[in-house]
Amino acid sequence: MGDEILAIADGVMGWFWPGFDGPKDTDSDYERGYLSLTAPDTFELKTLDEDSFRDELLSHLPYPRLITGSTEHGTVLLLDFKGAGQKIRMGGAASARHYRGRTILRDVPIEKIRSERLKSISAHFFGISSWFGLSTSVESLGHRDDGKLKSFTIAVESQPEQSIRLSGGRELVLSAHWYTRGSTDKRIIHAPVELSCRSVGRAESLWNLRQPLLRVQDLLSFCYEGFIAAESGRATPDVDGAEIDRSQLWDGWLMAAPTGATAAKSRDFPLLRLEDIGGLPALRRWIVLCDNHLRAVRPIIEPYRQGRASAPLRLLEIAAAMEYWVAAHRRRRVKWVKEKCCKKGSQGCGWSWPIARHVGGHFDRWVGDSREWSHRFWSAYNKLKHEPEYVANEVELGILADSASMLLSVALLCRISGNKEPARKLFADTSHTWQLQKRIHALLQEQRA
Repeated sequence: MGDEILAIADGVMGWFWPGFDGPKDTDSDYERGYLSLTAPDTFELKTLDEDSFRDELLSHLPYPRLITGSTEHGTVLLLDFKGAGQKIRMGGAASARHYRGRTILRDVPIEKIRSERLKSISAHFFGISSWFGLSTSVESLGHRDDGKLKSFTIAVESQPEQSIRLSGGRELVLSAHWYTRGSTDKRIIHAPVELSCRSVGRAESLWNLRQPLLRVQDLLSFCYEGFIAAESGRATPDVDGAEIDRSQLWDGWLMAAPTGATAAKSRDFPLLRLEDIGGLPALRRWIVLCDNHLRAVRPIIEPYRQGRASAPLRLLEIAAAMEYWVAAHRRRRVKWVKEKCCKKGSQGCGWSWPIARHVGGHFDRWVGDSREWSHRFWSAYNKLKHEPEYVANEVELGILADSASMLLSVALLCRISGNKEPARKLFADTSHTWQLQKRIHALLQEQRA
């Protein structure tokens, strides 16, 4: 989070103009209030209600479309509200209102705001430039004749932006830039990856511009096996007149780890990199996949936003997603969904089998026997659904759920990459998956015995 935004988030007083029907004229009556973060992903504005008996607000306080404000740390634009309320007091007590939301823009020309819409939104990610194949800095060391260190040099240079068109008149933009802070004897260099979504024409809703960034963030979190938070951002508000410089952004969805979710432990060795799944065009295909088939993608990405569920629940969710994924392709008469398993009992190998066959030999060799694995997985799924007397072995279900999650993930990533490179990276090269592979082999061998 930027230092200036952080100063506001720590708590600041100001004058605020809630806009229930659109931006409110700053020459009109204001509400005196206090703005702060009350949760990692939520801001709260508390204001004094100095006219609590207005007829239109007596029954309830509606969500404003936006709130503009002027504080001691600069002007603000508040968006994306998830709560509003009021307390009307009698006698000597003060009436008050409160508004809760997830997005703050700082340094905004509030007198020129035209709507709650935005022209662009960007998120800054640190420590993952290698995943995108970008680098803004080059470091070098200088040594004396005796081999001891003499100097350290760092050169930073902005990279040209890369962009790709999305649906709805939007554009996904990838770039890397740098900026410095501090005095000459304590210089701090920031060189993040900047991921942006901007409107090609008219201003768009915050949701439409933020959603593609959230989907890419989900993919990053999967590849790093933990939530990857943006640390700062920028946004361009919808204003009258010429376009202005971008405002500083704080957004709870992008910048705060959700309750229950685990942050990525390391950013050095991801499961996959962008080049492994097809480069920047693959990000567009991933966003389209999430838009069109979220029921298949959700079990893969939700653990990084909702936290890890119990083993039985994970298994049920992943199996249901597999059923959906196969059904979606059956309607299109895709050839691979016709693969059938001849193994008997508990509906054979179920719909995990055609997916395993479609991913190919890499999965078969990784799991040891994809037919036996599919049968075991689908049998557990059916027992969980239909047999009340079934006593689940949590450890066994956890192994089956984790391996099924990996299979479904690879099937989806092969779809967006257009090849089997994700399968090769995760199943042929077992540097990331050998521990799970070992547990699967032990489970299947135990059953044979």
